[in-house]
Amino acid sequence: MKKILILGSCGMLGSVLCEYLLQNDYQVIGIDKVNLENKFEKYKLYNIDLLDFLKVEEVIFQEKPNIIINVAAIVNLNLCEENYKLAELLHVDLNKNFLNLSEKIPFKFIYISTDSVFDGTKSNYIEEDEAIPLNNYAKTKFLGEEEVKKMEDYIVIRTNIYGYSDRQNSLLKWAYDELVKDKKIYGYKNVIFNPVSIYQLADAILILIQKNFKGILNVVSDKPISKFEFLKIIEEYLKKKNLVQESILEDENSNLKRPKNTALSIKKMENIIEKRYKIEDGITQVLRGVKK
Repeated sequence: MKKILILGSCGMLGSVLCEYLLQNDYQVIGIDKVNLENKFEKYKLYNIDLLDFLKVEEVIFQEKPNIIINVAAIVNLNLCEENYKLAELLHVDLNKNFLNLSEKIPFKFIYISTDSVFDGTKSNYIEEDEAIPLNNYAKTKFLGEEEVKKMEDYIVIRTNIYGYSDRQNSLLKWAYDELVKDKKIYGYKNVIFNPVSIYQLADAILILIQKNFKGILNVVSDKPISKFEFLKIIEEYLKKKNLVQESILEDENSNLKRPKNTALSIKKMENIIEKRYKIEDGITQVLRGVKK
């Protein structure tokens, strides 16, 4: 039985990933500074701050995992702009520490990166396209990729995820919470992406582990849509009408630069994973799991 260590195991993606891996007979260990009730058998959680790498290293030598999956990230873009050093510590230096550790103990390292490494001036980005990050979040995530790519056995996944978690804000959570109260919300018509749900990404990670894939891969849904269209799907699921309105992202309205089109190509993903992930299916699966 392979032993898998998840960094950030109590987060929105990490908790779902734990469940998927345990259901497929992997031994799962988690590291997270948050202490949540353990609802899984065969799961061990270490309450450690990932920035305390001496303690993290002790866990690695003690548990000797076959695979380490890094899903930890600072997803608050404004915080990354205000505190570059903090973003660098978690997104870059943490991976650099694991790079050094990989020379002492063997493991496969899987890093969850972002579609935001691109500047959004085109569309349908392939894995080999030049990364041009526009903000500190994207810059540090890309630099984190560069450290991971120096490892002998690695996967870098570029993606954009959505889900619902009481612990973590997300576009879907915000939209759902507002729409169930019959509040009007606005979605950008000129911001394009092709996100996957936390369940779809967990499924893809499981397949990549089973296939022993190595390299960089886009894991996204089957079609690019605007943020406005994404919110309309949620509105339709909730049987609401005329609550989602169009808006436009204007560059001059913010010091935080965001790419307007981060749609990624799925050609390589289809060849390797041999399936497509539909946005409507992903949103439906997430919303069915929301308990109010």
